[in-house]
Amino acid sequence: MSSEVGSAHISIFPVMTGFRSKVNKEVKSTGDEASNSFKSAFKNAGGISGRQLGKQLKESFAASSKGFAGDALKVFTDDVKAATNELSKARMKQADDAGRVRVAEMRLQDAIAKSYEGSTVKEAYVAGADGAKKYKVVLVDKDQKEQTVVLNEKGEVIE
Repeated sequence: MSSEVGSAHISIFPVMTGFRSKVNKEVKSTGDEASNSFKSAFKNAGGISGRQLGKQLKESFAASSKGFAGDALKVFTDDVKAATNELSKARMKQADDAGRVRVAEMRLQDAIAKSYEGSTVKEAYVAGADGAKKYKVVLVDKDQKEQTVVLNEKGEVIE
């Protein structure tokens, strides 16, 4: 049997010199390993996924919109062709009219040179009635005297 002879208390104070730095070192090491492992597992995952998604979207859009614009663009293409033809006709008419004006100006100059030698044109007016044009011309001679003359399209004096 046993008997108790006495009791005592002993205080134990743990001493952990360097414990904190060793824990930090191990935690950092474990974190670095986990980070490197994660990086290598997901390396280029976003780029690969993005390229695949882009390619699939492009193919899907191309397939679903194939022929979509053809009918709509045909209307616009036809409108452009019609407008181009009208513009071409208008420019040809303009060129013809400009040619007629040059011819009329030459006839007028010839008529003035023959009948009113030495005179210059001060003013000129054009009037057209029933398809016939009349030219009212104000001339100034060498002495600065004005004279009004009315001519037809051939350059002949009519009044």
